[in-house]
Amino acid sequence: MFLNLLYMRNFKLFIFCFIFFTISIEAQTEIKAKILINSNGIMKVTEEFSKINKNDTLLFNRNINLKGNNELLVDKKIFRNTYYRYLNSDGIINYRINKPKSSFDNFFFHDSIYFISVGYLGQKKTELNLKKKFNIDITIPEGFTLIYPSKIDLKDSFYNIPPIIAGNLNKHKYQDFSVITRKNIQFNKKRMKEILEVIKKANDHFQIIFSKKEKNLEIVFLPFKSKIAGKSIDNLIVLNENSLTKPRLNKKSLIHEILHLWWGDNSIRFDNPVLTEAICEFLALNYLSKQKDFDYLNYQLKYKRERIKNIKNYDLDFNKIKSKNQYKLYCYNLLPVLLWDAKDKFNVEKEVISFYHINKNSFISKNNSNKLLEKLGIQISSK
Repeated sequence: MFLNLLYMRNFKLFIFCFIFFTISIEAQTEIKAKILINSNGIMKVTEEFSKINKNDTLLFNRNINLKGNNELLVDKKIFRNTYYRYLNSDGIINYRINKPKSSFDNFFFHDSIYFISVGYLGQKKTELNLKKKFNIDITIPEGFTLIYPSKIDLKDSFYNIPPIIAGNLNKHKYQDFSVITRKNIQFNKKRMKEILEVIKKANDHFQIIFSKKEKNLEIVFLPFKSKIAGKSIDNLIVLNENSLTKPRLNKKSLIHEILHLWWGDNSIRFDNPVLTEAICEFLALNYLSKQKDFDYLNYQLKYKRERIKNIKNYDLDFNKIKSKNQYKLYCYNLLPVLLWDAKDKFNVEKEVISFYHINKNSFISKNNSNKLLEKLGIQISSK
């Protein structure tokens, strides 16, 4: 009798979970888009939203011109002036995005490479911090190869719009991951090996601590014109190809980007992005300590302490950070140092690892972000 009751209870629980999971999948928004990128780098987009209703408003990057569509502009000051908000009509919108006049970290078309990583599709305002399905049909210029997103990549759900990477590229294998570079690029093979060995070792280490990745890692070297070191995109680590010729190997930045595979916009997503960057930076420093790379670690800590020595008061609330320079200072110097100084007393590494396993693939609200900082012994404001 007891076993029958236990069976019935477990069976009901199974049915409840199955129904909840099915409803969640069905309720998830699918954004459909047809994208044509022509030989001049101009992107023509037809976007369609599913399950649209008259109460929804749509967010589009402020640089997208929706002139000629039926959408009504209702607000320009959304999310730090990144988006414009529109009342929708039928959920079908046509527009174009021109090639940038100069090269930006998030959008460029030069040296046989097309790259865009932000803001080329609209989203529902109510679902900005929810995972969404993207059904994207991408046509690229003749002679280009689409590296990302593939049809397999688009089987996943995303918080953010998946970037597009295409170009005249070579791909080869290094151990269990792929390396992608521009064709005919000249680089130092010794430096390439050094970079890949740092990435391989760190990737293996963090897969044990956090979680095993289902997709094999891909390393993509792109010709960014700025000083950006790299970006993490799903299962891709995108690096500035100038790292192949620089005299100094930036190990910390490589480790930082690897950590974004677990602490980033498609894994744990913080409402306050300062935490995302600072936790990756702290864990990168902690990894250097575990590897007994003390000279390099001390150099990094000395630099960071020098950068923050004149900060008298701070407030880690993202809405209180008014400039890009202040944001970078808090992300990569102030909060990582505060975490480092608290690491023994509050066992920061253990708490952060535990937090990941409880909250992976979740959106972390401002309130819960602040609770985590308090648990780690960090004051949100020094005032």
